[in-house]
Amino acid sequence: MNIFKIILIAFFVTIGLVSCKQKAIVLPDPLPTDIISFDTMTMIMTDCYIAEGGLKQIQLQHENVVQHANLFYYNIFLKYKVTFDQYKTSLVFYHKYPPIAEEMYDIAIQNLSVLESEIKEKEENKN
Repeated sequence: MNIFKIILIAFFVTIGLVSCKQKAIVLPDPLPTDIISFDTMTMIMTDCYIAEGGLKQIQLQHENVVQHANLFYYNIFLKYKVTFDQYKTSLVFYHKYPPIAEEMYDIAIQNLSVLESEIKEKEENKN
């Protein structure tokens, strides 16, 4: 095999590897009108995680979890002035962009960590 063929093969392999590099995921700008903004979705998700924690406690007390869940989520959606359908549509939309959805979940978990730290700090200051 001559040197020209080796260089040509190396060139195409390099081009192939470079073209496989993942491109940055970008949301449409502006978002469709029925989609909740990224920031609002992360706050809703944070509140939903908190509600889920409360529901676990209610479940341990053998109370009507469904009734409480409906009330919790109703109040979350009311707080952010969105409907369940808007939330569901937005969730489906963001999951079409997995890196964006993952970032949303990561931010919601970070928000929970901050809230947990604030609560612990308040408890320590009481004592």
